[in-house]
Amino acid sequence: MNANKSWQNKVVLITGGSRGLGLALGRELIVKGARIAICSRTPEELKRARTDLLAHVPQGWVFARACDVSIRAQVDEFVRAAEEALGPIDTVINNAGIIQMGPYLSMSTRDHEEIMRSNFWGTVNVTQAVAPKMAARRDGLIVNITSVGALVPVPHLLPYAASKFAAFGFSMSLYVELSKYGVHVLTVAPWLMRTGSFLNVLLKGRKHEEFKWFNFAANAPLVSMDGAKAARKIVRAMEARRSLLVLGW
Repeated sequence: MNANKSWQNKVVLITGGSRGLGLALGRELIVKGARIAICSRTPEELKRARTDLLAHVPQGWVFARACDVSIRAQVDEFVRAAEEALGPIDTVINNAGIIQMGPYLSMSTRDHEEIMRSNFWGTVNVTQAVAPKMAARRDGLIVNITSVGALVPVPHLLPYAASKFAAFGFSMSLYVELSKYGVHVLTVAPWLMRTGSFLNVLLKGRKHEEFKWFNFAANAPLVSMDGAKAARKIVRAMEARRSLLVLGW
């Protein structure tokens, strides 16, 4: 998609679209004419997000369904239902994920496995569900939200950084693999954003101290980026067909 091409009637699927950056991206794209499919593991948040997105558009422009992207069967059902409701998916934004914070020695094998299932395998599952159809049409856009934590070591975020490093490598390699089929891939590596995500971080170790640090960093204007501003920058990168966007420091 070039910078002059309209989003009118394009179908955009956003995982983790019920809050934070995912919802901000939905708001940014729906006012440009896109039809939006969002998923989340929390039905109550999905209902609120759908109402939010429908504020200025017809009812049929937004499809919302509960889905755990770490479970391939749920992903396949979500994609099938979204296409049935809105039409073929033109763009996918793999945004769903979780954050764990705490010292490495407080993290268990289960912690590592859980975050890999969400942050890495969730991205893989959704991509596998949509990429073959995009390749067959020789058209499509896949956006993978990774993290600056995939590029720069961040203390007390080791499992998170490892999962995002895996997603980053997958996304950059996907760009090379799919370009010959007309499918473009954008990898986004954002630093902390002011989206309220700090309220959902999973804490280990000395939880009170961990929360205070993360709360400060996630809300400090000089350290973090406004979520709506980040969404605008990502959409511009999508339109410009960039392959990599690093946000923040």
